[in-house]
Amino acid sequence: MIERYVDLLVSQLMKVADGKQIQDMSHWFEWTVSISMLDQSHDIPSSTDDTDAQTFDIMGEFAFGESFGCLEKSSSHLFVTVLFEGVDMGAVFGQLERYKIYTLLTKILPKSAFKMMEDLQKAVRELSEKRQARGYVPGGTDMFNYLLQNKGEDAFTQKEYNSNALTLLFAGADTSATVMIFGSYLLSINAEVAKKAKAEVRSAFRDNSEITATGVNDLKYMPAVLSEIMRLYPPGPTGLSRHIASKTGQLVAGHHVPHNVNPHASLQTNTNRSLTMWCRQHAASTN
Repeated sequence: MIERYVDLLVSQLMKVADGKQIQDMSHWFEWTVSISMLDQSHDIPSSTDDTDAQTFDIMGEFAFGESFGCLEKSSSHLFVTVLFEGVDMGAVFGQLERYKIYTLLTKILPKSAFKMMEDLQKAVRELSEKRQARGYVPGGTDMFNYLLQNKGEDAFTQKEYNSNALTLLFAGADTSATVMIFGSYLLSINAEVAKKAKAEVRSAFRDNSEITATGVNDLKYMPAVLSEIMRLYPPGPTGLSRHIASKTGQLVAGHHVPHNVNPHASLQTNTNRSLTMWCRQHAASTN
């Protein structure tokens, strides 16, 4: 499935790679891993080729077992906007809530200020309910299908189904697109690295048909490049917080953290770029 969409991405890029129009690669990557893209609302060059009617929505098929093409007229643009522009807003709101400012704002700001998030929740709920209506499919491989196999006391609640649907959209689409976007950026400013990675790929494969999910496993340099990209620009840069539930608090890295606090470490600044951590690991690997 992924190979099919990647091939489609490459074929569509070849159509517009004539040097006459500047292409925003971040949009191409976002559309590839998330939602339907080739419609008139995205200002993409039109074509009479039937393949242009296809949609770039890996996550739709992987997570829910169907293309998001069925939602083009109602929800696709909403998902794109919230997934890739609303993440920044969510980070700001998260910091404000540390001081309970966000809770205060919800009481004094007009409802229109939160309309985007309300629309997102409504669209996710409809998407979740639509997949639930199809029920568990024996042999089905979409992620949501595995949630539906639980019955009786182990069955998910509606709230849990909706929450998981939102997680699948954010975790799968935004993170993958982020790696590809920053990967393109870093390769564009590091010519020698890009040259070496390109040489490895072109020497390993005679044509595009040989580039498969299993075929790339034999590459050595490219995986190292991807690992470095994710170190410098991790898809989840703010880290995942943990809640201190113990009434007496808990020790974290030798420090006492009181009850009801949500500690977390920033991957991009505190962890992945720590001179102490990475210099020590580099020294150990070279000795």
